[in-house]
Amino acid sequence: MRCTEPGCSGSYVDGYCDICGSPETAARTAPPAGTTAPAGTAPRAGTTPPAGPATPASTTPGAGQGTPLSPSPDGSAMVGGAASALGPQQASVTPAPAARPGGSRFGAGGATLLGSARGTTATRRFGTGQRTRASSLGAGLTTVPAVPVGDPAAAVLANPQVPEEKRNCPNCGAAVGRSHDGQPGREEGFCPQCRSPFSFRPKLAQGDLVAGQYEVAGCLAHGGLGWIYLARDKNVSDRWVVLKGLLNAGDPDALAAAIAEQEFLAQVSHQLIVEIYNF
Repeated sequence: MRCTEPGCSGSYVDGYCDICGSPETAARTAPPAGTTAPAGTAPRAGTTPPAGPATPASTTPGAGQGTPLSPSPDGSAMVGGAASALGPQQASVTPAPAARPGGSRFGAGGATLLGSARGTTATRRFGTGQRTRASSLGAGLTTVPAVPVGDPAAAVLANPQVPEEKRNCPNCGAAVGRSHDGQPGREEGFCPQCRSPFSFRPKLAQGDLVAGQYEVAGCLAHGGLGWIYLARDKNVSDRWVVLKGLLNAGDPDALAAAIAEQEFLAQVSHQLIVEIYNF
């Protein structure tokens, strides 16, 4: 059934117009413009009610599904507790405002109106465009400049040394290689506690070739297991690689830690974590 509201081309779906939102009951019960329904009778759908005296009780789609208007003592019609400006002889039917496609209907208090209250004169419409615009702020508005890639060779240490406060025996953890009587601490020697050998000197120098593939450029830093070297892969276009040396190859704990690190790096893939190529 097509909507009977003037200028509306919609049709009724589930009791409401799919364009303007007016209820179907309004089309069946509301008298045509310029005529009034006699008291005690209801016009039928598709028929024109006969002319008769105006009645103070009528229906309006703004008050729900056929909610009657009860006259107040002063003769004015009451809708939901608010006095209507119409006189006691006539209560006109107010069409519902057309709903904007994609908009939302909310009541006067901000609550969503459901059921027969949809499409009535008590509804307000708020578009969703503002919420969509707010969620898209910042998209493409700023550009983060790319960080320039520095020269890896500039990170090579000119005089690689381990600070004295970080020199400890790899076996018992006692302090070794410390200054004594104005003499600098030894970088190589034996622990005075357990007599285990220690060495904090780099084992590789610039130009050394490791495994016939990696040409050492120098030391980068000293890690927990030994020195870290910068080298070039001679088999793959002289690309830069990092070599990690194990100082105490005879220490089972150090060897187990190196193997565990190798297994972890073989599984992880992250742009900020160095990948492992060989072991």
